Amino acid sequence: MSEREFVEDLARQAGTLAIAALGTLRRELKPDQSIVTNIDTAVEAFVRRAIAESYPEDAFYGEESGGDPLAGRRVWVVDPIDGTTNLACGLPSWGVSIGLVEDGEPKAGAFYLPKMQDCFSFARGEGATLNGVPLKAEDRGPLQMEDPVGIGSEILLRTDLSCFSGRQRNTGSLTAHWCYVASGALRANVSVLEKLHDLAAAWGMVTEAGCVVEYFSGGVARLQTFLEQTTNRRPLLVGPPETLDRIRAVVRVPAEV
Repeated sequence: MSEREFVEDLARQAGTLAIAALGTLRRELKPDQSIVTNIDTAVEAFVRRAIAESYPEDAFYGEESGGDPLAGRRVWVVDPIDGTTNLACGLPSWGVSIGLVEDGEPKAGAFYLPKMQDCFSFARGEGATLNGVPLKAEDRGPLQMEDPVGIGSEILLRTDLSCFSGRQRNTGSLTAHWCYVASGALRANVSVLEKLHDLAAAWGMVTEAGCVVEYFSGGVARLQTFLEQTTNRRPLLVGPPETLDRIRAVVRVPAEV
């Protein structure tokens, strides 16, 4: 079984586990006031065990259990439920994100949204897919009134949209936003305060689909940076290269938060 097959199968299994546990849902607040549920911790423990059995030499970093993302040249980065608030409140946009990072670059990953039965996956040099269908994001010319652009929750209230003519969208799941950019459902995405666990699977998804990840103020972003400092304070812009300039022309965000 290839790493891509392994991670896709594991994400699906973890999503099925999460669905089965919905009737036992219990939630509490973390010190940062974000929600964590018993499903988050159970899914992460399940994924961690499966990875340890199949790849015992690799490092592990999870949103709930932590770890050292620099402990080895290969690290599995897991967000057991990306979109926990959605799950806890009964909204369908949430999923399991599992990414393998090798030498600071995305190697393979999957994001499974069990309520929608959609599975995004990628492997380095092999492209990204949605339910097995290859993804290719392309610039579609000037922004139109009905073009959707994702804007993350943490940047939304800091964003000046007075010149923006498209449709702002926020699903409550950053990984879903990036995957929708990879599929072309969103033309681009703007976000900030992303954490490593949000990005490991999503990063490979967008780059394998032909997108780039840049800081809104300019300059290419590298996943390696997030291994070293796991929270980002410089707004990120993700999408096909030509689209990024179109977004910068009509959206204003601070250089740093």
